[in-house]
Amino acid sequence: GSNLGNDILYSGTMGAALQGYFRGIPSLALSVTSIKEARFDVAAPLARALAPLMLRQRVFRHILLNVNVPNEPLENIAGVEITRLARRRYADRVKVGNDGRRDYVWIARGTPKWEVEEGTDIWAIRNKRISISPIWTDLTEAAALPKLRRARAAARRALGLRRSYK
Repeated sequence: GSNLGNDILYSGTMGAALQGYFRGIPSLALSVTSIKEARFDVAAPLARALAPLMLRQRVFRHILLNVNVPNEPLENIAGVEITRLARRRYADRVKVGNDGRRDYVWIARGTPKWEVEEGTDIWAIRNKRISISPIWTDLTEAAALPKLRRARAAARRALGLRRSYK
């Protein structure tokens, strides 16, 4: 199946590629966007072309690739796009219940809503294009770091910590 948008954060395919990446091995997560009757006639030669390139170029020491291939014959593929991850929002439902033995909370996925913008992986796939997204693992929002002084001060006060640490 596909590994698109922010769904890559819980993808087994991406998890396997990350294990190689964390060990300094140029890594690629390649997926065909179908769960049933997936076609690999486009994905296989694509992997054979990308793998040696990844071994030769230094940039692949710092990123890994997330590649999604439409489940289409080659003649239907409209091109290749370098993309960013799309965002997906779920309309999750929370159900609280009791099964006779205990209370439970069940979170059920609702219908996902993709933010489909040109330049994203979802846009590429919906337009029958191969999507290649460069991924790196620093999820820190660096621009927010200096803005979190109040959060740091609140944490220190809550824990009774002084300003300096040893």
